[in-house]
Amino acid sequence: MEVRVGHRKTRDDFVLYCPIELAKGIKKGIEKGKYQMTNLGLEKQCSHCKEFWPADSEFFYPQKGKGLHCYCKACYRYKRYLEKKHSQDAA
Repeated sequence: MEVRVGHRKTRDDFVLYCPIELAKGIKKGIEKGKYQMTNLGLEKQCSHCKEFWPADSEFFYPQKGKGLHCYCKACYRYKRYLEKKHSQDAA
């Protein structure tokens, strides 16, 4: 599997998408403990489960103009599931 910064999935091959974050934002995130560099590369901490995951679109949804979402995909999906369940229970 190939990883290209700033590219999305193409028809020919599967490519992970890693939005380009500003170097200043990554540096600030590392200082705050939200990012870390490991032997696997740059990792981001999920704001919900507090686990570190690779900072790419396999684990986080991209946000237009902001980089990656603060929740990992699993926590984001779970949050949406609870919201949907709660709205159905209220109806």
